[in-house]
Amino acid sequence: MVPDPLVDVRGYTVTTKCHFSPDGPYTELLIGLSSIKDDGGMGGGWNGVDVGYTYGGRHRVLMIKIGLYFCGTSVAAFCHTPTQASVPSVSP
Repeated sequence: MVPDPLVDVRGYTVTTKCHFSPDGPYTELLIGLSSIKDDGGMGGGWNGVDVGYTYGGRHRVLMIKIGLYFCGTSVAAFCHTPTQASVPSVSP
């Protein structure tokens, strides 16, 4: 559940000033990703996302390099079966 109303990112103006306090106000950028039904087992995803913005009259780009995948044949090189060492243990 998202506590605040969502708005389209295109053309959105962030008015929260930058600061260095972890308790200060902030603006969130939420990025959603979902699988396509009946993709034939191909899967897919992102290798990252570039977020363009303007500050002080200059266009800038924030490059977020992260792999987000729905495993399938098209992204098999990025997918693996978790090993026992990579699965966290859960105690009852």
